[in-house]
Amino acid sequence: MIALVFALPQESQGVVAALRSPVRTGSTALPVVTGWLGNRNVLVLHTGVGATAARRTLAHYWEMRETYGGRWDVLITAGFAGGLDPSLPAGALVLGGSDPLMLERARELLGKRAHVGGLATTFEPLETVEAKEVFFRETGALAVDMETEAVAAFCRESGVSWLAVRGISDPAGMPFPVPYDVCFDATTQQPLPGALFRFLALHPGRAFPFARFVWNVRRAQRTLTAALLKLVEKLYD
Repeated sequence: MIALVFALPQESQGVVAALRSPVRTGSTALPVVTGWLGNRNVLVLHTGVGATAARRTLAHYWEMRETYGGRWDVLITAGFAGGLDPSLPAGALVLGGSDPLMLERARELLGKRAHVGGLATTFEPLETVEAKEVFFRETGALAVDMETEAVAAFCRESGVSWLAVRGISDPAGMPFPVPYDVCFDATTQQPLPGALFRFLALHPGRAFPFARFVWNVRRAQRTLTAALLKLVEKLYD
């Protein structure tokens, strides 16, 4: 079985829509979905945002793996990421992983959009261009997210091969248009549409940057979904 791990359903919705014979369990906010992509049995997990949530959720479902189809042959951690390398546009893919041969095979399958390099993890989002510049100088990573290092540590401890596939939603030169805690509640792992609407009403100058960010997210989602469908189908051919 292939485990596809996302922080939130907003990142996985294209893959879930493509599943054949999907079965949905778990919570409404962070569901578990099993199904088939081609001839591959797939488990889609949602961990919530952040390293702590990722480790806790993965440990829970690892203990319950027989309930959801048995051992994971490979874990693919996927979702959006902030760009650190200024050369990477929205929609570019950044890859990481534990197996150099699997990583090279993934890069070949995904072509010029895919870049193999460092994926750094932070406990809080980098909301400004300046913060990204500093982090890029310090780490040399191509992109940043909030879960990959925790997922990698879990996989090392559990003896599971892993691959990271992240789509750039906000390039290095783009600040986050709305404060993170305005649009997302980390405690409930839920978006805050009412608070977001009020913020934009009070700060109309942020409306266009936010619309551009949403467009970039959709672009990243399309390329991420296409990449994951291809990898599940062809990575082990």
